Amino acid sequence: MGEKKDDYLKYMTERAVAYWSPEAAEIRQARKQRREPWATRWFGVLPFGVSMWWGQLELRKHKSRAEARTKDSVAETPSQ
Repeated sequence: MGEKKDDYLKYMTERAVAYWSPEAAEIRQARKQRREPWATRWFGVLPFGVSMWWGQLELRKHKSRAEARTKDSVAETPSQ
């Protein structure tokens, strides 16, 4: 029974040392780094700028619709 515990402890120690070694940390860091999107690689920041611009246009469109609805509802209510 004591041998199994010693073998398991040795195995876990080896795994922990391998996990925390500097080489393993570099490998984990490399995995975390993602490749940038193809649009950015090919065209730079231009696609990002266009998406921001498009988002602002959509926001303005929705905002103006909401304002028009509130103005219409205020105009429809009878005043005393």
